[in-house]
Amino acid sequence: EEVAYSVEESNTGDLAVAGYRDRPISSTDSDTRDAWLIKTNSMGEKACEMGISFATLDITSGRVVHSLVASDYGSASITLQTFVDADPQIRSLCCTCDDVVVDFSYLSASSCFSGTPPGLKVGDVLYFSNESKCVDRTGWFINGELVSTDEDFTWFPSEGGTFTVTLKGRLGDCEIQEKSETFTVYPGCYCTSSGANSANAYLNSFCFTDICVGSGDDGGYAFNDINFTAGAGDSIPVAFDPVVTSPFSTGAYLRIWIDYNQNGSFEDPAELAYSGIGTGFTSGDIVIPGDAMGGQTLMRVQMKKWLPVIPVIPAPTPCEHFAEGEVEDYLLTILTPRLANPELDQQFEVWPNPATDQVTVQLTSQLNGEAKVSLIDMQGRLVMSSTVAVQEGSNNMQLSVDGLAEGLYILNIQVGESVQQQRISVVR
Repeated sequence: EEVAYSVEESNTGDLAVAGYRDRPISSTDSDTRDAWLIKTNSMGEKACEMGISFATLDITSGRVVHSLVASDYGSASITLQTFVDADPQIRSLCCTCDDVVVDFSYLSASSCFSGTPPGLKVGDVLYFSNESKCVDRTGWFINGELVSTDEDFTWFPSEGGTFTVTLKGRLGDCEIQEKSETFTVYPGCYCTSSGANSANAYLNSFCFTDICVGSGDDGGYAFNDINFTAGAGDSIPVAFDPVVTSPFSTGAYLRIWIDYNQNGSFEDPAELAYSGIGTGFTSGDIVIPGDAMGGQTLMRVQMKKWLPVIPVIPAPTPCEHFAEGEVEDYLLTILTPRLANPELDQQFEVWPNPATDQVTVQLTSQLNGEAKVSLIDMQGRLVMSSTVAVQEGSNNMQLSVDGLAEGLYILNIQVGESVQQQRISVVR
């Protein structure tokens, strides 16, 4: 049985009854549950806060027989529950566009890096809790791409890089509100290294192959969200432009460390890929070992002030925090060579090249399986990736480049252990 109660709208103290609705419950035939919509006027800047009262009433006498946390209002007792975002009817009555708040908190389960926000490594778990108010639709985005519409969100980073997690929410036709947080994800749990003072000693630019990064003074440390690519066994040209303006110093130690075995450290002596002293623009070559593990790893570039005096300032170690200079970390994807077995060979052609809106890729494969297709710009950033099914023989696929900026790109296609690259040009 559903029983209605007559309630006059009034304002007594901080509570103003705005309406109510009835729900019968099944515990006994003589019980019902009343859900009261209320407003509170004691919220300071926020004039409308939501609440709902749950009370078990005896329908014969109208007496409240059970209430969780009760406060008196007139002759009835009600239980306040401040958030009722799950109820769209109450939300639409109580909330206005000015009341919309989009917020979230997060908890890292297994990060090995400190800080706020924390650094993460591939394989960590990050739990996001939605703490928004007065919204009826929310969505979670990573680097602008929608990944979930669930209330809360759990993220498992699968590759290194810089990622911005955004929660967007809105109420009805109100303007969309959002909150973002940016996280750095490393390929492993690496030690840290930095320069305490970079004002007079910093790395103005660094070049890997024909890609140059002009970073300037980064305050002693920078994680550059650039994914360089090199093949195992390749000889790679590198170049440094150190700037040293402090007295008595005209140069700097220059070091490159690469975690070739991807164990999260640079302890192997062979992982010191470059060592030198530069008194200005300095170039050289590094050789990626033929047995380097394929996949994404970390490359650490160090520039430490050098003084030609006694006692000599020692060369930097990979985990050192030194007085003057700078450290830059980069992502490096090492492509393993194709296996010697010719049955695993595959080739591809691309046309038109240059392209304006779409390219056709003709892939000749010796395998049935999957092809991993990726497109990297000349700054080393991944701009497109997909996985497509391929069959033995000739396969055609179309890739849209309509949304890409004009310039050169590297197209990577991997089938099994076979990896092929080709440059394509996008023109406008």
